[in-house]
Amino acid sequence: MLTEHKPELWAPDRPIFRSLHEFLNRQASPAQVFRIDAGRMSVIEGDRGLRLAFQPFSFSAMEGRLVDGPVDIHLREVFTRAEIILAGKATTSEDCIMESLGQFWIQATQGASRLELLRPLRCSLPLEKSLANPLAVKLFKGSDKPTVRACHADKYFDWELEPNVSVAIDKAGGARRYGHFELRQLGWGSCAYFLNPRGGRYMLTLRPEAMEYNPRHQAAYLVFDGIDAVARMYPGAHGFTALNIPGKLSATAVLIGMDQGQLYYGQNFIGRISDRLSHVRMRPVARPELVEILSRF
Repeated sequence: MLTEHKPELWAPDRPIFRSLHEFLNRQASPAQVFRIDAGRMSVIEGDRGLRLAFQPFSFSAMEGRLVDGPVDIHLREVFTRAEIILAGKATTSEDCIMESLGQFWIQATQGASRLELLRPLRCSLPLEKSLANPLAVKLFKGSDKPTVRACHADKYFDWELEPNVSVAIDKAGGARRYGHFELRQLGWGSCAYFLNPRGGRYMLTLRPEAMEYNPRHQAAYLVFDGIDAVARMYPGAHGFTALNIPGKLSATAVLIGMDQGQLYYGQNFIGRISDRLSHVRMRPVARPELVEILSRF
């Protein structure tokens, strides 16, 4: 249970963010930068174990020019539920829930210019868990298409299935397992599989309780218990809604807010999604406390 305490008052030295999204993004895992020679075969490995193998002359500039010489590779790795929330990359494809095996963001630059792939990028993603059905693992790419058209909300990031790319699961380097696949474009990617638990699927509504705090910017998530899955909840007239959620799963409803630099937080554990309605009360929190709370997921 969260303890009550007096609100944190705004101070002039507190960093001001233009939006809650900007705040969360600033707390997310920073990009790692590697320099390679575009004319040579290059292999890099991220801090969390993602391996990228670039063939010689794999890049072109935006105008189509073949790129040679030094190229900077920017990499972000997202593996935990806390990192998924901070990165704003919920594990949903349209209204279908997925369990994430790892998300990543890759960008290539030369000077101030962004580059595109000419040749497929070979990737190996470390798998931290056993898989009952390795054939269920799919590759997804980041998409800015609207996720659920029935919801009155702005366009949200969504995961779109790469239909012609397979993920091969094997053992390499001892007992550690990897998923091997090719990327044909840079940006956000994810290895995941759809959750198909037995039982019905439900619409869950999260309603903030009447309170003196009503922050202007709010975001809500369902953080599922025991699996690496996070569902975004969509804002509506009476709170937030999540669609097509398996009823036998349990989750924590998380509500994060911001107003004039002050952060707010509330959560409520939901034993069964089939309960359909949950209430949450928000309270002011300091930035380190909010980051520490999210790190527990």
